[in-house]
Amino acid sequence: MREKIVLERETPDERLGLGIAIESDETDQKVLSVVVEQLDPGSIAAESGLRVGDRVWSVGGKNVHECSRAKCLALFQRSSMNVTLMISRHKNHSNSHSNRRTNRSGRVVGNTNGKTHKSREQYENPTEGMSYI
Repeated sequence: MREKIVLERETPDERLGLGIAIESDETDQKVLSVVVEQLDPGSIAAESGLRVGDRVWSVGGKNVHECSRAKCLALFQRSSMNVTLMISRHKNHSNSHSNRRTNRSGRVVGNTNGKTHKSREQYENPTEGMSYI
C-alpha cells in the first residue's frame, strides 16, 4: 500500500536530511528504484514519518520511474517549501503511529524512531548510486 508523505521546509534551501539509493537501468538510464537509506535524527525527513527502507514511487507528483537519475535528484532538490512523496513501506516495518509527534500548530509531523545507518560521506558521490539530500 502506498502512503503520502509531505516534507515541509522552513526555507526553500533547507536540506531534507535524507540519504537515498537510486538504482537505474544501464541502457536507458531510467530509474528502477529509489530507497531511503539514511535519515538524520531531527531532520525534516525523519520528522515526516519516513523510515529507512521506504521505497519512493513519486516526488511532487512525478513518477520516479519515468526519470533519469539526475532528474530524479532534481525533483528532491527543488527549492520549493513542500516536497510530496508517495512511498511504500517494507512489510517488516511497523505502520504504528504511536510514536508520532506534532508541530507547533498541532499537526502530526513524524515518527521518533528514525535511524541513521551510514556516514554522510557515503551519500555525496553521485556516481556510486547514493545521494544525500
